[in-house]
Amino acid sequence: MKENFLLLSIVFFAGSLFASPTNGLHEESRKSNLTSDQIASVKILKKITGSISAGDGTPLPGASVTARTSGKAVVSDEKGHYSIEVDDKESVLVFSFSGMRTQEVTIKNRSIINVELQLVAHQLTDVIITGMQRREKNKMIGSISTVTAQEIENAGVTTIDKALKGKMAGVYVRSNSGRPGEVGEIIIHGINTMTGNKEPLYVLDGMPMQSGEVSGGVNSLLTNGLGNIPPDDIESISILKDATAASIYGARAANGVIIITTKQGVAGKDYVSYTGKAGITFRPENKFSFMNSAEKLEFERGIYEDYHPVYGGRVNQLLYQADNGVITHANAEAQIAELGKTNTDWIKELYRPAMTQSHNISLSGGNLKTQYNVSLNYQNSEGTLIGNKYQMGGLNMKLSRYITDKFLVRVNLYSTLKSNEEGQSLLDPFRYAVFANPYERPYNEDGSYASDLTYRNLNNDITYTSDLNYKQFNILRELRENTLKSFYGNVRGQFGVEYSFLRNFRYNGTAVVDYTSIHNQDESREGTYRSWALNWLNAASTQSGMIKPEFNQGFLREDMGRTMNYTVRNSIEYNQNLGKSFVQIFGANEIGGRTNNQFNHFNPVYLQDYRVTGYPSWNFITADRYNKLDLSRFGGTKFAEDRSVSFIGSGVYSYDNRYVFNANIRTDGVDIIGTQNQFAPLWSAGLRWNAHNETFMKPYSDVLSRLVFSA
Repeated sequence: MKENFLLLSIVFFAGSLFASPTNGLHEESRKSNLTSDQIASVKILKKITGSISAGDGTPLPGASVTARTSGKAVVSDEKGHYSIEVDDKESVLVFSFSGMRTQEVTIKNRSIINVELQLVAHQLTDVIITGMQRREKNKMIGSISTVTAQEIENAGVTTIDKALKGKMAGVYVRSNSGRPGEVGEIIIHGINTMTGNKEPLYVLDGMPMQSGEVSGGVNSLLTNGLGNIPPDDIESISILKDATAASIYGARAANGVIIITTKQGVAGKDYVSYTGKAGITFRPENKFSFMNSAEKLEFERGIYEDYHPVYGGRVNQLLYQADNGVITHANAEAQIAELGKTNTDWIKELYRPAMTQSHNISLSGGNLKTQYNVSLNYQNSEGTLIGNKYQMGGLNMKLSRYITDKFLVRVNLYSTLKSNEEGQSLLDPFRYAVFANPYERPYNEDGSYASDLTYRNLNNDITYTSDLNYKQFNILRELRENTLKSFYGNVRGQFGVEYSFLRNFRYNGTAVVDYTSIHNQDESREGTYRSWALNWLNAASTQSGMIKPEFNQGFLREDMGRTMNYTVRNSIEYNQNLGKSFVQIFGANEIGGRTNNQFNHFNPVYLQDYRVTGYPSWNFITADRYNKLDLSRFGGTKFAEDRSVSFIGSGVYSYDNRYVFNANIRTDGVDIIGTQNQFAPLWSAGLRWNAHNETFMKPYSDVLSRLVFSA
């Protein structure tokens, strides 16, 4: 992209000024009514042209060329060519391009300067982003790890947690269920609490992300805000692991801090990028050599003939009925022979190969004053368990604009929609698939659901002897007719300003507002085992805690919640190089708040096909058992609010990039902890010795590139 600059100056005096002797100079001054001071201030400009390319000769369009003294800047065109007019007193031009090493070139008497910029493979890791500050890595104290965009892209993952697996020492990612779209639990340096929250603090583009419960009973798969960020939009992820590094965030950083920086536009050409991913997850395999139907039937026959148990598999049931005159022996043998014709692989019935696809389209670009990045993403994932499906879509935008050379405005918008649907069964589907009898079939000949009359939900209690006591159980019906549907929406807006003043000072003000809404539907169809076992009337039933089948009329529970939280931070930073010394002083004030509204209702009668709800008849319940009915299950509301204010300070002193001292302090006032502990200070201090920068270590640089001691 070309930039045209219009420069007005008193250049027409230059020729006469340099061609005339001193006395002629004063004469020309009188004729032009110019004083000697005005003449001395006349700038003589010279034009410098050239080309900018990568190390392999590829032209670099959009590379920046900046005059170091005046700050004047241009960008190269689509062929990598540039042209800049500078004061003849200007001595250095600075050439820079994203992902390349910045180069400073002395002008001398040249009018043509061609530059080759070299790729910097580790440029991102040379600067540590703490969320509040940017600091060179060799001036940072504490344990910090960083994953770059290139590493994330090469991993080919669809969620952030998978991008971190195996990438950082001391960071453990645990998957809880393997459901599609699930974001695993990230644990930094082990579990720090037995009963409290183990989740680290997440910081997105410098501001903390929403945390806490949105709606009771809602799948955390949806409410985890970390899953809102597609990996394709991430520039880097830094993890502050220890107290020295994370103390600037206070008590919230007890479990570590994960800092996510998303991509932003760079000056140059406008770019359109598309990333598509597709994958398949295979169904689980049962590699145990279990009996087939014929073998299992023969095994059950042997058990019955030897021990005559009252309860057992189908063979036991049929032979027991025949011996007691309920059916004839011929009928029993005919039914056993019929069972032998069925050999069901329950894993194939309940599980499937699952497809996953994700798409990301991004537009980015800008010029020296304005940069933008817009991305649109979509993900569709199936679960290997039948009926499980997850969808997510989002639109993220980042815009930055230099109003003046010293005043920068940033606007970020993040939006996400999610939906999740999964079947529900009171019995573990995988356990059922492994242990259910192979002679049981999923469907009758007319296509209706067949009943499993032999499966027992055994547990680790060896005294447990009860069967399901439900004669119409079918695992496929349970998963298809008992569903959990969740819908999630989130919008996050972030506005920030940055102003540099008095040369070494910088003010940064940022405000973020985060709004989340979620709706959860838990449906159980009438006639299913889940509806029967969880029926609201069971608590008052006199029939072994279970109602009669005619009262098995389904149920519906809905949970809704919305949360809004905000954070406003104002900070001032001072940076100064004093010879070999570097000083950085940082101070900030932060205020935040969060409100949460929740609502739920429960209908113990639900006709799913018509979406009609109601309440059951209590006629069969005796008056002395009315108090067993839990009326609180019918619904309720909840409201919560918390607010906080914090004061933050940080200082760094570095000498010759060898010796570094860092100190942090933070005080928090949070209304949820009462008044006695308000604003209790949390502080840290650390020392660092970059021994590899010592003179006596230079001879060993080939074998020892980095040696650091810190405390």
